[in-house]
Amino acid sequence: PNSVTNISSLAFAGCNNIKKVYYCGNEEEWGNVSIGSGNEDLTRRATTYFYSATEPTEDGNYWHYVDGEVTVW
Repeated sequence: PNSVTNISSLAFAGCNNIKKVYYCGNEEEWGNVSIGSGNEDLTRRATTYFYSATEPTEDGNYWHYVDGEVTVW
């Protein structure tokens, strides 16, 4: 959720199959999340998508719900 403010060190250590992160906030909010060391699988391997209820007009990675399912714009 966009209420996440901190991801502890090593929280995603060893998650080398993580490919996508669907964050309920925007890119600026994600940038304010404190991500501890040892989470390179999260920060380098995964693509982060940001929630947008309406179709974005700018380039980027965005998602929304379609019939309750996460769908990339």
